[in-house]
Amino acid sequence: MLCFKNESTGVFFGMSLQIYSDMFNLADDETRRLIYTNVMDPDFIVRLTGLAISFAEKCFQNLAREENTEEKLAEVDFREVKQALFKTHYEMLAESLLCR
Repeated sequence: MLCFKNESTGVFFGMSLQIYSDMFNLADDETRRLIYTNVMDPDFIVRLTGLAISFAEKCFQNLAREENTEEKLAEVDFREVKQALFKTHYEMLAESLLCR
């Protein structure tokens, strides 16, 4: 279980993780092959997590629009979210390798 500095960061991480997961699960065959070919490449994963965070930021703004979006977005620790996504990626990868 991951713990975050504040609620906004935790909510943002959840959105980012969902988008990151969807990038794997909803990709077409060619994109999926590209992802799986580069799944161990840290630079590729950094770019992929960055893309998920970018999409999550747009979703977060839409979700929190009526609830002081800018204020809540300012509370988000993006570095912490990126590190948590990176850590989760490699934990899931290790788990999938152990199950084989």
